[in-house]
Amino acid sequence: MRASALEMLANWASANGLALTRRQLDRFGLYGDLLIEWNRKINLTAITDERGIVVKHFMDSLCAAKLIGGDLRGGNLNGGAKILDVGSGAGFPGIPLSICCQSDDGACGSGGANGLSGSPDNPNRGPYGGLGELSDPSGKPGGSGDLAGRASGSPSGPGDPNRGPYGGLGELSDPSGNLGGSCDSGDGPCGGSGAPGGAGPAEVAGVAGAGRAVAEVTLIDSVGKKVRFLDEVIGRLGLERCTAIHARAEDAARQGRHREAYGVVTARALAAMPVLLEYCLPFVAPGGRLIAMKGQKMQADSELAVSGNALRLLGGRLERVVEMRLPPDALAAPDAPDASEAGGLERTLAVFAKTGRTPAAYPRKAGTAHKSPLR
Repeated sequence: MRASALEMLANWASANGLALTRRQLDRFGLYGDLLIEWNRKINLTAITDERGIVVKHFMDSLCAAKLIGGDLRGGNLNGGAKILDVGSGAGFPGIPLSICCQSDDGACGSGGANGLSGSPDNPNRGPYGGLGELSDPSGKPGGSGDLAGRASGSPSGPGDPNRGPYGGLGELSDPSGNLGGSCDSGDGPCGGSGAPGGAGPAEVAGVAGAGRAVAEVTLIDSVGKKVRFLDEVIGRLGLERCTAIHARAEDAARQGRHREAYGVVTARALAAMPVLLEYCLPFVAPGGRLIAMKGQKMQADSELAVSGNALRLLGGRLERVVEMRLPPDALAAPDAPDASEAGGLERTLAVFAKTGRTPAAYPRKAGTAHKSPLR
């Protein structure tokens, strides 16, 4: 990918508290190149221009990294530092999450290898640089975000009575407005460490590094060709503790090694919410979190309105809804479904807490959830 595309990603990430290292940017660049190359052979994405890939895939995925970063670093997730991306497709958000979780990288800290500090005073902040994109429930760009510092819970387990009102995600009080606690000393959003101001291991030649990832990331998809692409990306990027699995979610969720085994489960544009919940909640450990990534809030609200029965049956509850805006896609038509009046792309993340065990009857056999949603 061109340097200008990666610079746009670096500036946006820095403005939102995720200071990507040079090695991470190299990995994103190679990932984008592989996506474009493989997309000529198999259908991975309809978005093929570099800006679109950066905005609609990379930035979108990093919003999930922002949400879960502090909990992974603090060890606050039941199920351990294990992330599952259901219906990963071309790898979003799972591959960007794994890139951020490599311990040889120092993202989300001050003075990474690329010199971006992630400070609110960073001069590289763009027009969408405010922390409010991630922390302000109104979704307005800019601003300091009103979730900042509202929760004062300790980094102990989910049962700790001092945990803040938002439970496991972002409960550490942080005056910077970051949802996941402060990112000091070069710590990556998933707990990786990197010396502030220095390149450290990032100076090693090539993209792959020798560091062990601080979080295990598993990607699951039912399409074999997409899983082969994911295997290629994992190998070429040198991602440690990252695995792609070819399986249907309904089948994998019944296997002991996957059932209720993950601290965080993500799903991006997977299915309507009641169907998504049946696919994903059986993977989430009690006390863990499911992050459902949607487009416009109006769409998310309409789906949430019919999800109450699914949550009750599957052992979950809606914890909060986080709205954000991504920079506008220069190639999007003015009347595109995700083009907002403010000129940015509206994104909504619904965060669900796993409150109890999912009954053995769920998920139902393959295809049933889609044909007969839990409503």
